[in-house]
Amino acid sequence: MPDDLMSKIKDTESEAKRVIEEARKEARRIISEARAKAEKMLEEANQRARSEYREAINRIEKEAEIASQKIVEKSVAESRKFIDKHRSIVPEIAVWLTEEVMAKYGHSRA
Repeated sequence: MPDDLMSKIKDTESEAKRVIEEARKEARRIISEARAKAEKMLEEANQRARSEYREAINRIEKEAEIASQKIVEKSVAESRKFIDKHRSIVPEIAVWLTEEVMAKYGHSRA
């Protein structure tokens, strides 16, 4: 009976070691899968972040382009108004300037 008991104990110990080793293998497999899944999720999150960043930059660039076009259009309109407002006095100023130059430096023909 003691030999039978010892044999059962050894068999039970062997079975326990086998179960423990299988549990360790399963744990390593689960950990490996979890790491791979975490890495994949991290890469996907990074890709989404890069994509959202590019989209935000493109949207801001478009908004800036529209704003700059409006500024240019406003400046062109203001310039045209200035030119139109002062167009009538340009000939008068040209005559006055010519007279002043002639008065100061005289009339010389080369």
